Amino acid sequence: MSDLTDSDADYVYAFEVAPDYRTGDKLCFAACRSGLKRSDDSGVTWYNAYGTLGQEAIASTLAVVVSPDYSNEPLIVAGLTGGFLRSEDNCRRWAGIVLPSPSPTISAMVISPSFSEDGLIFASSLKDGVFCSTDRGNSWVSWNFGLLDLNVLALAISPAFTSDATLLAGTESGIFRSTNGGRAWRELDLPSGFETVLALSFSPNYSSNGVIYAGTESSGIFRSGSSGDAWERISGESLTGTIPSICPYGNGVILVHNGEVLISEDGNAFTLWQAEALEDVEVTTLFVTKDLNTVLAGCAGGRLMRL
Repeated sequence: MSDLTDSDADYVYAFEVAPDYRTGDKLCFAACRSGLKRSDDSGVTWYNAYGTLGQEAIASTLAVVVSPDYSNEPLIVAGLTGGFLRSEDNCRRWAGIVLPSPSPTISAMVISPSFSEDGLIFASSLKDGVFCSTDRGNSWVSWNFGLLDLNVLALAISPAFTSDATLLAGTESGIFRSTNGGRAWRELDLPSGFETVLALSFSPNYSSNGVIYAGTESSGIFRSGSSGDAWERISGESLTGTIPSICPYGNGVILVHNGEVLISEDGNAFTLWQAEALEDVEVTTLFVTKDLNTVLAGCAGGRLMRL
C-alpha cells in the first residue's frame, strides 16, 4: 500500500488508467483538488503531473481522461474550472482550452472506446450541462438538447458505445440517457422519484446483460437490468447514505458508501471490504480492474492508496 498527501484540504475526485502504456505496470492519474497526480507503477508511487507548468497556483482538477491507445497516442485531457488542460506528449507540455464565460466547472469526463477512430470525448459540468469534443479535446461544444437539469454530477459511457451510442448523465434531479451519442437526452424514471445521482457505471458485460448502476446522495444504490428503462433499489435500508463511486467487476460490484468501501459478489448483498486498511480514512473514489488485481482508493485529505 502507498499513499501521498498534499494537505488536509486536498480531495481525490477521480482516477484514470492507461493499461496499455507498458507491460506489467499501469500508468495511473488521479484528479485532485491540489491538481493532477501521476503514477507510472500502478499506483505505488505518485508525483505531480503538472510539474512542467511552472505555476505556483494549484490547478484543481475534477476529471481526467487518457487515450485508450496511450502507447501510440499519449494524450491526456484534464477537466478544470473554466476549461481543460491537454497534453499530447506524456505530460511534458500542456495546452489550455478555455470555455466561454461564465466559467463552467467540469465535473466528470468520459472517452469513446473507439477514440482512435472517432476522437470523441464528453465532459459534464456543474450548471452548464454536457460538452462534447469531436477533435480529441481541442475544441468543445455544448450538447444539451433534452437535458432538463444542467447540474451534471456524473457521466458514463457504454462499453459498446461504438454500436449503441449510449451515454448517461447523473444530475441533481435524476438520470438522463442519450442513445445518439449525446445529441439528445431523455430523462429516466427512478422508483423513488427525484434523486441526486453522484455515480453511474455500466456493467463490464453490459452488451449482454443491460446492467447499469446508479449511486445517489441519500437513497443508496439503484440497478437497471434493462439498459435504464426500469430501475430497482438494491440492498434496501442497509445502503441509504451517499454513494459517490461504483466499480462493477465480473458479476459483482465494489462501491463507496459514506466513506467506506463495500463489496458484493452478486450485486445484491454488500459487506465491508478492506476494513482494517481503510479504518482511519474517508474514501471518496475508487478504481478497480476487472480481475480485482489492482484497486486504487482516493481519500478526503488527498491520500492515494493502492490496495
